[in-house]
Amino acid sequence: MPVLHRRAAAWYEAHLDPESALFHAHAAGDIDDDGAHPGLDRAAGVHDSGRAAVVEGWLDLFDVDERLDRHPAVAIQGSSILAARGRAEEADRWLHAAERGVASRRRGVAAVRPRIAVMRAGVMHRRPRADAGGRQGRGLEAGGRRSLAPGGAARPRRR
Repeated sequence: MPVLHRRAAAWYEAHLDPESALFHAHAAGDIDDDGAHPGLDRAAGVHDSGRAAVVEGWLDLFDVDERLDRHPAVAIQGSSILAARGRAEEADRWLHAAERGVASRRRGVAAVRPRIAVMRAGVMHRRPRADAGGRQGRGLEAGGRRSLAPGGAARPRRR
């Protein structure tokens, strides 16, 4: 059956259906190699088009054993999407997998390193932190406006 799934994956990819292509590639066993699947390059666009559940289904295919560590580009993509969905702890776990994946290889990870740095800064910024009164904050106010740390000189204007 892997041969049929590979053919189906190629057909769906050629006909611009990355969701189906990825699931057939998975069924064929083709996402366990070092290359992941080119359909994942479209994950951010698919997510941004309102189909987050589809992308989360794709990400679930990689959230097995050490597969994330073998695919640091997928892990950082997943971290970004999970963070955008407000799932900071999961985003951090995927970010750690990307870091482990980059640390374990020398080739093919140059583009992942800066994305890790950006995500590390963003995920750490959004982590809950206590203010001067001991209350937990999230680093973002309602509506996505940034707030400064307690005692900061300026705050965004309220609309």
